[in-house]
Amino acid sequence: MRFVDQSIDNTHQASMQGRSELRIWLAHFLAFGVFFHQFLSSKWSFGILTTSRRYGTDFGSELPGPAVMAYMRAAETSIHKAFAASVPVDVRLMFAYGSGVFKQRGHGDEKANMLDYILVVDNAVQWHTANLARNRGHYSFLKYGGPDFITEIQRKYGAGIYFNTLVPFENRLVKYGVIATEDLKDDMKNWTTLYVSGRLHKPVLLVTDNTNADTKTCLEMNLRAAVQTSLLLLRDTFTDEELFLTIASLSYAGDFRMTFGEDKNKIKNIVLPHIEEFHLLYRPILKDLRMIDPSANFRTFRQEGSPASRLALLTALPANIRESVIREHLPDNRNKDVNAILTGVAYSPEVNETVFQACHSIVNRSSWGQSVKGIFTAGIRKSIVYGSAKVKKMLKSLKAPQS
Repeated sequence: MRFVDQSIDNTHQASMQGRSELRIWLAHFLAFGVFFHQFLSSKWSFGILTTSRRYGTDFGSELPGPAVMAYMRAAETSIHKAFAASVPVDVRLMFAYGSGVFKQRGHGDEKANMLDYILVVDNAVQWHTANLARNRGHYSFLKYGGPDFITEIQRKYGAGIYFNTLVPFENRLVKYGVIATEDLKDDMKNWTTLYVSGRLHKPVLLVTDNTNADTKTCLEMNLRAAVQTSLLLLRDTFTDEELFLTIASLSYAGDFRMTFGEDKNKIKNIVLPHIEEFHLLYRPILKDLRMIDPSANFRTFRQEGSPASRLALLTALPANIRESVIREHLPDNRNKDVNAILTGVAYSPEVNETVFQACHSIVNRSSWGQSVKGIFTAGIRKSIVYGSAKVKKMLKSLKAPQS
């Protein structure tokens, strides 16, 4: 018995040592990947359509009250509800997004595309524990580290989200990410990574909604911040297309995948087929903002481009964006307070470039970290398959006529 107990102890110690070594090795690799982007990243400027369009459909006066209620909801009999039932049920929020749900230009039948989900959970360790017991095959080799290790990788690196990808489900392929409620709320309020908060700038399909009042407030803050930030990037007069293209562009500014690995027309493909869905999502906020003057049908807008108006918008920026703007101007203003620095930025003719660069730096950092992490969370084989599909889409978009 003494020999058996000692053998068990030795096995346990070896296992713990192996996990520790894996953590150290992985941490070094991920850290290298996050900082490697400094050598390879380049500025990516997004294009904004300047042509306006007329639509036969107009909106009535009755729309959902809070902006978050305008997100569409999945039907009870849909594949989305079926997938929700296949994973642990203690989910605060689950939504579907991407070309597998919303038809995009040049993508053909959306049913041929992978289904993308994000699951928001209060207790990530508890959720991964239950999911490993139920869907262990969804995970890469990182599953051998256990739920605590997976949660550490999820929350400590990249954008605070853990993806399982290329999961077969009812003749479709699924990719789903898991993020802690606390981390999502932080991202929506402060734009810490602009990763999941950026996905929520576009129309999504709610599958599960158990959000409380605080989370709903954060969702609405995120949408309002997207509009206010976009106003700093737009001219004094602009169209609905220009506004929604700018909003959709915020979370792609600085994403290295837009240089290599993504459809070059991605933003237009997302927005143009779904102008009406964007209207439903943002109309309550656009009605409420006093700093813009919309036309009767909310197709054209005018904003007051005065320094006072810009200062109000700069002050209202999410904390991470605002602090980035301040840091950029700090070397020349070390003896000035924050309000004085923002006032100087508001009077600058380059205020739009300053705000864009703040978004660029945040997205660039989080997209690199998340992509490097994805090699491990997906595994080498799945990473190659997933990356190859992305490159094919990119090459196809390069051959497609520009519009």
